[in-house]
Amino acid sequence: MERRGGFAEMGIAVRSAVALAAAFAAARVSEGAVEPVSIDSGLVDWQILQQDGDGFAEVSLAGRWTAADGAKNCEVYLRAVTEDDRAPVSNALDWRAVETAAEKGGSNGAWRASLKLPRGGLYRVETLLRRAGRRLDWSTAGAGVSHVGVGDVWLIGGQSNADGNGRSAAHDPPEMGVHQFRHRGDWSIAVHPLHDRTASKYDAYVTAQSSPWLAFARTLKRKLGYPIGLVPAALGGSGIAEWLPEKDGRLFRSMVKVADDACSRNVKGLVWFQGCTDTLKEEGKDYAPHLESFVRQLRAAFKRELPVVTVQINRVNNHPAGLWTYGRWELIREAQREVARRTKGMYLVSSLDLGLDDCIHHTSGANIVLGERCAAAALGGVYGRDIDWRCPDFAKASVAPDRTSVKLFFDGVRGSLQFEPVDVKYCPFAVKDAAGEVPVKKLSVTGANEITLVFARAAAGRGSVTGAPGNNPPYVVPKTVPGYRPMLAFTAEVDFGGAGRR
Repeated sequence: MERRGGFAEMGIAVRSAVALAAAFAAARVSEGAVEPVSIDSGLVDWQILQQDGDGFAEVSLAGRWTAADGAKNCEVYLRAVTEDDRAPVSNALDWRAVETAAEKGGSNGAWRASLKLPRGGLYRVETLLRRAGRRLDWSTAGAGVSHVGVGDVWLIGGQSNADGNGRSAAHDPPEMGVHQFRHRGDWSIAVHPLHDRTASKYDAYVTAQSSPWLAFARTLKRKLGYPIGLVPAALGGSGIAEWLPEKDGRLFRSMVKVADDACSRNVKGLVWFQGCTDTLKEEGKDYAPHLESFVRQLRAAFKRELPVVTVQINRVNNHPAGLWTYGRWELIREAQREVARRTKGMYLVSSLDLGLDDCIHHTSGANIVLGERCAAAALGGVYGRDIDWRCPDFAKASVAPDRTSVKLFFDGVRGSLQFEPVDVKYCPFAVKDAAGEVPVKKLSVTGANEITLVFARAAAGRGSVTGAPGNNPPYVVPKTVPGYRPMLAFTAEVDFGGAGRR
């Protein structure tokens, strides 16, 4: 009896094995065969989706299905799993039948579905084709989409320091969860150069290398706890006119096209670094209204008050005489400062303390610092974090009654200002009055947010004070303590009064 029972159990096992083998055979797809389920639209590998206000991203997927053995009454199933453990993202996102339509003959057709993915990732979206009566876990696997995240997508605009021209080596590695839309028209993990011109479908600079934006995105991902996507659209050497629809407008249109292709213009904000080229152009004198027009039309094109995190231009050195005008750098920097002060949702950081790899482009290491500085501005300004991110920003000047000194007051100073050099040849300020240059004989920090300049003579008439003057100002400028962020360059009109007044 025991022996017959054993044979009976063996027969059951053999029949189960045969059934299992048949299931394997039915699920197997031969080389070159039509995929049981395709995903033709809605989502691609490496894509970062912009979350909505509730922390979700809804996507519409569509594709085709084919039963290779001619089976009818098939259904397409869909699910989303987290890639670190392959657990369903939620019960609602576990395997579920989607809308499946059969065509003539009944063994193939189309399908469509919508997914509401929560903030986070990385996720894999999977499909399968289930035949009538077949167990779900032995149904035929279809196409999948991998490395998908839901978080925030940032657009990149500007000229060569935005598309990145750091030439030196620096540890600035790619990271899962920091992805980019490549110029070739697809998503991938983000890696330098972000503005890679290989097979580019868009305007691309020929020498783009290391930029600030990997460090920017990595910092945001670490602080916010979810994926960040980058959509590069900058072009080296570009002037503001190329970004203005009412003028040349070529790069504005290109930027909108890139954003359409990458994410249907669904972005969190723009990081912007531009202005050096306009120091060469006569129209640079109108940079402030041009920059305001750009921001206004950007927001109109994207149909919301898009935040803009931007960088004040740094310097140029070792250049042919007359190539860049001394005063135009001051004009552009002040225009950037003025526009940021009066434009809601625009956040400006300084780059005055950062080194260069050539006459005008930041080193790769400087780009990392700048990216982290811009990320802090985004965290404080855009995301509302209670952190110290502001650079000291000139607020007002107070002239002494005898006109032999002036006190400069700064906003954006959480602790106090510091400036260590005492030799006036390193003074990062220039003073002019009605008679011309006013030599500064002493500079000192006289209050938490106050710097006093003492003159070699009494000033008179209308004039100005410029912080970080010219096209190659001193690298050491007043900074905040404890944040050690450099001041923003500025040019302020000052009425010194006295007999020289005009």
